[in-house]
Amino acid sequence: MTPLRITASTCVLVSWSMPRASTSIGHDFLHVKPGDIVVVKEDNSHQVLEEVDWWLGYVIHVTGSARAPDLASIFQVADIDTGLVKTINADLVKAIFYANDH
Repeated sequence: MTPLRITASTCVLVSWSMPRASTSIGHDFLHVKPGDIVVVKEDNSHQVLEEVDWWLGYVIHVTGSARAPDLASIFQVADIDTGLVKTINADLVKAIFYANDH
């Protein structure tokens, strides 16, 4: 399956609540909703070259687990720099910028 890309002609209107950013180590990822901006830090320990291992993403979809469907465990996130849509585990989220509707 070819990854979906957000192009320059794609328009995404976003309103963020910057003062409500969260960088605590707790379980804040449980409260992530579509429209939030997240800081994602990937484990690149297998790479030889040193590259940027974190990126900002726009949350498109949130999925719960089979045991607890109401709790966020997997996110579909669009990388703000590249537009590439990735599916990530919730534990990769290191900080959250909540949308105004929280």
